[in-house]
Parts: sequence; C-alpha cells; structure tokens
Amino acid sequence: MHMEFQSSEDEDMAQRLLEYNVLATREHGRPVLSCVIYLRKDSKIAESPLIWELPNGQKVLYFHFIVIKLWDITADELIQTNLTGLLPLVPLTKDGGQYEVIDEVATKLAAAKEYNLLEYARRFASLVFKEGSDHEWLNRRFAVYKDILEDSWVVQEQRREGELRGLHLAVQDVIQARFPEILPFVKKQMEGIEDTEVLRRLNVKMSTAQTAEEALQYLFTVGNEKNKIE
Repeated sequence: MHMEFQSSEDEDMAQRLLEYNVLATREHGRPVLSCVIYLRKDSKIAESPLIWELPNGQKVLYFHFIVIKLWDITADELIQTNLTGLLPLVPLTKDGGQYEVIDEVATKLAAAKEYNLLEYARRFASLVFKEGSDHEWLNRRFAVYKDILEDSWVVQEQRREGELRGLHLAVQDVIQARFPEILPFVKKQMEGIEDTEVLRRLNVKMSTAQTAEEALQYLFTVGNEKNKIE
C-alpha cells in the first residue's frame, strides 16, 4: 500500500503516484495499490484512472489509484473505525469543524496517551477554526494538555526548526548590514548547517569581523568542520 497526503494543488499528482508505484513495485516485487488523501478541498484533484494514449487513440497505460477527499467523509466515519492514527484528520472531514467533534477527538487521543497525535489534531483543527471566537475555544480546549504537549516531539521539533531559522536570519542580517556583497555566497555556504551552537558562534564572528575577507575565512572554516562531521 502506497499512501500520499496532499494539502495543496499539484497538477502532476497522478503521474507522481505512478512513478512511486513503479519504484515500490520493483523494490518489493509485489503489486502496489496507490492512494492519495486530499486534506483540503482544491480545484485540481487527481482523478483515477490515469490514462496515456497515442494520437490514434490507442491506450498505452492505464493506472488505477484511490482518491480520498476528507471533506466528503463524515467525522463519525473516521471515528467509528477505532483507528487512533486517523483521529487527527477528523477536523478536516465534512462535519469535523464542530466543538463537540473536536472535544471527542481530544478526549480519545488523551485517553490513549497519543500526545503527538493530539498536537497534530490541534494543528488540523486550527485550519478549520478561523474565527476569533473559535480560536479562543480551541486554545482553551487544548490548554489542559499544555504541559504534555510541550514535551511532545512534534512541538520540540517545531521549536528547533524555529530556532534554526532565527539564527540563520540573524547571521544574514549581520552580513547584509556589514558586507552585503558577500551575502549570496554566505546563504549558499550556510545551507545544511543545523547546529545551533555553530550558528551562534558564526553570528558573533560575523559581527566582529573587520573585513569581508575575514568573514569569508571564518565561513570557510565552519564549512570545512561541517563536511568533516558529515
């Protein structure tokens, strides 16, 4: 079984499913059924089957895959499967944007101690609840799990990514202010640096470098250290 989740428009989705299906079939030596789950309603939905044909009408490829549109499914349909892993998707269903539905999902996930899934459910619910009063209710409903969610790897990873983005931008801001001529090179050289301590030291060095050459020299040193680690 090959699953894809899609949240935005992709004109090549059917062909991408085909490519992954062929790769999976060759890798495992077994027939593979592909399925795409659309999280949000879009104007361009991949339709099954994908058919390729010659100008004379002769069909040379017929690829069948499953398309699931969450907005066509009721919340109860997902909940009644008793599959905990599907619960975070409930807010995106046809009638999932209701307080009592979100409350049931949160209660079930908390009872199962699936705190990472609980955080995903909160995020998906935030895509549906767009009014100010809805935001307030959602925040209050999940506030009881605040301490637990703070320790989930989902939140921890989000914080780490936010910190990395902030440090990258901080270094770039310093370079833009002091040595703008080397900024494009700095951006390229910094790609792949995910050590927050290295980025902090880099920010200090860029702030104290007397010349662009000195800044570049330290940047080369950091790049070489990164390559040795890899």
